[in-house]
Amino acid sequence: MSFIPKKIDPAFLSGNCRSAKLKRVVFSMSLFALAFAFVLNAAFVTVLAQKTDNVKQGEDDILTGIRTAKTLIENEEWAKARGGLEALIIKYPQNKYLDIVYYWLAYTQFQQKNYPEAEQTIARLQSEFPNSEWNSEAKNLLAEINSKKGRVSVPTAQEISGDDETEAFNIQSLLESDHPKGAARIDELFGAGSNASVNLRESVLLILADDKSDWATDKLIWVLKTEKEEVLLKQALIGLADRDVRKTAPVVRDFIKQNDNEEFTDAAFYALSGRNGENSFADLVYFAKNAANVEVRRKSIIWLGEKATAAAVRELKSLYGSLTEKELKEQVQISLNEMETTESFKALMDLIDGETDKDLVEHGLELLEQKTDPTILRYLERKKQKEN
Repeated sequence: MSFIPKKIDPAFLSGNCRSAKLKRVVFSMSLFALAFAFVLNAAFVTVLAQKTDNVKQGEDDILTGIRTAKTLIENEEWAKARGGLEALIIKYPQNKYLDIVYYWLAYTQFQQKNYPEAEQTIARLQSEFPNSEWNSEAKNLLAEINSKKGRVSVPTAQEISGDDETEAFNIQSLLESDHPKGAARIDELFGAGSNASVNLRESVLLILADDKSDWATDKLIWVLKTEKEEVLLKQALIGLADRDVRKTAPVVRDFIKQNDNEEFTDAAFYALSGRNGENSFADLVYFAKNAANVEVRRKSIIWLGEKATAAAVRELKSLYGSLTEKELKEQVQISLNEMETTESFKALMDLIDGETDKDLVEHGLELLEQKTDPTILRYLERKKQKEN
């Protein structure tokens, strides 16, 4: 562990203090004592310099570790990245760069679907580094976690003014006591020429998301078709989950076709996947096969993997053979691997055995090497013996 120096009294190192002390030494000590004091002072300076070098070395080490983790993250080697980041926290528990480590650790935990752990890591970042610039990124990551867990992000007291909070409460109360007046007020907030803050309108969308009536569904669809603010569009999409598919599905499908913004895509697929039954599954399969944008197709494959059903395994395995883009084939492998079922592992092993591209074979094997399932371990051993 690197040395962390305690705070040194500035007066101790000031020129005046040293000069005064030296004068007292000259008048009160022998020349031998003076020489001895000089040696002690020189030794102190040497030790201090060594400790300062140790701190600098620790900073270099942690930055190197962060860069290594970033490379692993870019290659989606989540387990290795997480292990390296956790080691940095243990080795450098007081380093000034730990806010960066906390953020990327939370990100890898999110990618591994360890949402509670990711939330705890974000909480440590916010608590230990309240002024860190990484808190903004962590807030966005927390919103993604909430989305994955089916929770809707509620603005904090710092994010909405007292007036906005009061107005949102009044609108909710009005909807309960005089629904037509409450509905009219919402029309004003989202209508042309409205000067209502984004935070107030987002709060109203949260109210609509909790209301599963046809009226609320129609309002959310109206907002989705007329609104320009990205954060409000995303919230409207999330609010359309678990509603009448006859109304919502066509609107969400059209939105995906017309927008390739990554955050929109995630929110839209959440709205589709939030529905039960074959309709949502068919939508995901459709976009995985037919979307013009490669990123939309990749997201479709991810959300198919979230289904974690035997039907999803069969569809992903079938889809793999029709794909030409290597990145999409890699995503199919990842989705099957992350399902962690006997069927998904068997499908992944079948795809590896039938693959002729060496890079894709290696990618699939690297995914399986992170598992401890006995069947997978026997499979990997057979592959190794065959190579030898």
